[in-house]
Amino acid sequence: PQKEFVSLTKFLEMVVHYAGDRAEALRERIHDLKDEFSMDEHHISLEQWCNFNMFIQEWERAANAIELFRSGENAVYWRDFLRVFKAITNSEMDPHAARALLAILGGTEEGERFKVNADTLWPIIRRRVDRFRKHPTSPASTLQCLQKCIWP
Repeated sequence: PQKEFVSLTKFLEMVVHYAGDRAEALRERIHDLKDEFSMDEHHISLEQWCNFNMFIQEWERAANAIELFRSGENAVYWRDFLRVFKAITNSEMDPHAARALLAILGGTEEGERFKVNADTLWPIIRRRVDRFRKHPTSPASTLQCLQKCIWP
């Protein structure tokens, strides 16, 4: 069994932490949707957090792959996000966590499809990656970087 690491609330706060001038509004949205997504009951394991960080390092590849699925729509659908996540990391992202992330970023339900605007998702993901890359890459620094990314 996977060890619980952080609540879904904390995970989402970490993802939006470096969203610049939008960070505070996104944190408020997390708290507004907390009950709807049972965020305090859902947890992310350290392995899932590492896989998510591996995925966001490849955000451009992910964005291009998703664009191939829905050419010209400028939208990221929840199922496509999960499919590309698995292709890049060779692991499953918790579907509940993925849906919560897209909802926080303004995702909407369209029939049975749940999607978010690509221009909303990728800049926030890219900022997180840029923050991650500011650190040197020695093993000790990588651990310090992970720690700073986990507990900003």
